[in-house]
Amino acid sequence: MDADVIVVGAGAAGLAAARVFKDAGLKGVILESSGRVGGRAYTNSDFFGVPCDLGAHWLHYGWRNVFKFYGEREKFNIFEARPRYIVFNPDQPFNPSDPDANRHDSVLVDEFENQYTQFSKELSDGPFFSSDRAVGEIVDKLKQNVFNKQNALFWSDSIALNFGNWDMAKDWSDFSNFFYQLNLYDTSRPRFYDHMCAEGYGALVKRSAEGLTVEFDKHVNKISLIKDGVQVRTSKGESFSAKACVVTVSTGVLASDEIELPQEADKVKEACSALTMGNFNRVILRFSDDIFGKGPNFYAFERVGAAESGAVKSPQFVFTTKESGGQYLIYADVGGSHADSLQEASSEEMIQAALDELKHLLGTSVTTRLDTQGLPSDGMATYWHRSKRYRGAFASAKPRQRDKWHDNFKMSEAHIDDKIFFAGEACHYHDWATVSGAHQSGCATGQKIAAQLQQNYSPKLDCCSKPVEIDEDCVCAYL
Repeated sequence: MDADVIVVGAGAAGLAAARVFKDAGLKGVILESSGRVGGRAYTNSDFFGVPCDLGAHWLHYGWRNVFKFYGEREKFNIFEARPRYIVFNPDQPFNPSDPDANRHDSVLVDEFENQYTQFSKELSDGPFFSSDRAVGEIVDKLKQNVFNKQNALFWSDSIALNFGNWDMAKDWSDFSNFFYQLNLYDTSRPRFYDHMCAEGYGALVKRSAEGLTVEFDKHVNKISLIKDGVQVRTSKGESFSAKACVVTVSTGVLASDEIELPQEADKVKEACSALTMGNFNRVILRFSDDIFGKGPNFYAFERVGAAESGAVKSPQFVFTTKESGGQYLIYADVGGSHADSLQEASSEEMIQAALDELKHLLGTSVTTRLDTQGLPSDGMATYWHRSKRYRGAFASAKPRQRDKWHDNFKMSEAHIDDKIFFAGEACHYHDWATVSGAHQSGCATGQKIAAQLQQNYSPKLDCCSKPVEIDEDCVCAYL
């Protein structure tokens, strides 16, 4: 045997599992198809000269996020990022003769936040809480009664933009309300606020890999069961054997047959066909000043259409204002069908689409404030959906397919013959779609494998192996 355990993928889940194996005295081999660690948590500090998150950005659910507490311990600059919005009014077009006219105001923000809160409450506290229907289908029913009485029709498309396209990387007709409710908590409470890392989320995950040995450019394309364990092959014809392996690639990769698995994996693959990847991408631009005039970490968007017209333009971005190292950056995020409309766009076309929307919001003169000095191009653009390593941003369940994924992939800690195990953000029951959830899944699966292979091994009880109460901090014993 080449190792006790083979870890496929050096994202947050793979790194967490590998840490457990190291602690247990097991020989682990980490095979990573790219040339870096972190997976979909990737910070680029070269393009602008300051950290920019191209993938995961928010440390969700502060009190139960492993990386919040790890980052604070490691002296990273972790700060609170409670939601603050800038909402533009489509009924008040930009006036070039009065470029300083304020098209956004606190009334719009208050209305949006009130309706968003009411919407979430109806989904989580109402009769639809455990429904496996599409969120969009439930909303159509709510429009007939609750929302119709509270002017939510006026805001429903904007809520869909934020709740679906931006939060879930899917339109809200494409994901299950039951799945969404699994991790829904009252984010108005301080301990639930999201956080950010000034040095970048990817940099934080990269730090967690210190002390681990990763073999890069190892694209695994086949995993087989053998008499005493598993055999893992790469696209270069390399072969590795071990007593067990943990696969941490995305559900999009597993469903695509990019990796050939034993026939016994059919149930897992069926689950992955229901836990599909969302489409979410980001354009990052640099400006000479704060173009929205509100400071960093505000979320800006235009209220979508008008209730009487039902007009929804595409693509529509949500802009996040950033300030780093004295530079003014804009993250322009696009998800769901809005991202699909840019599916084949080049980097230049993605950047132009984001600029066109900024011109619509702030006037054409905003382009004169674009700062491209010393840059190889006008900005950066991501394409997570195009990469065969990821095939999307993060996973969520399709409506009315709970029977395919609930027992086969999440609840039962999926494995094949106690030799091939799976971990990742889609495997975590509550914190799906998060880096912390990926870590916790990898850590819990790693402990299960270590206990199986090392007779005297005692897993450490921490937030990855047991539920964490609201007044506890989510601290991983292996980080």
